[in-house]
Amino acid sequence: VIYVVIDAFNDYPLGYAIGNVVTKELIREAYRNAANHVRELTGNHYLWQQIVTDRWGLDVKMEGELATFFKQQARFTPAKYSNARNKVIEASFGNNWHNALKFYNNYAGHNVTAKNTLNREASELSKKDWPGIEEMPAQVAHFIHTLRTQINPKTGTSKQAAWLESWNGMALEMRRAITKEEHLLYF
Repeated sequence: VIYVVIDAFNDYPLGYAIGNVVTKELIREAYRNAANHVRELTGNHYLWQQIVTDRWGLDVKMEGELATFFKQQARFTPAKYSNARNKVIEASFGNNWHNALKFYNNYAGHNVTAKNTLNREASELSKKDWPGIEEMPAQVAHFIHTLRTQINPKTGTSKQAAWLESWNGMALEMRRAITKEEHLLYF
């Protein structure tokens, strides 16, 4: 599984973590990865303005340690049940991800026939070329890099360049800089 932290401004993947199952630690690792990536891009540690999450079984009432973790960092807005408009991240998983993933030979999405079933024959034929589990971290890192550097045909710039341009245009008082010590405390 992959847990991705995305900036809804332009669907820029700030950070991610991979594991066998979604756990609280996997989620925290994705946010650590995102915070470190922001530091790589900006040269300093910052907190988010807002965190919007889906609801899932790890902290259903959003009152436990994950909710506390999120609330320490930003205004926390868990998505309401059955409210598609609150699912900001869902738009990121559409054609953009499919178009990036279809170049990996272990992506089953390009083997779907009639838009509802997996073409098992095509999947079985490509299995011999699938990467091993030890290769998955590198493949996921490459995928995230691809999403970050994908050129928007309308603007001619990458998501990363657009994110940085917006960041550089942001008023200084809007940025939520934190010290190294605070970074260690939160992440």
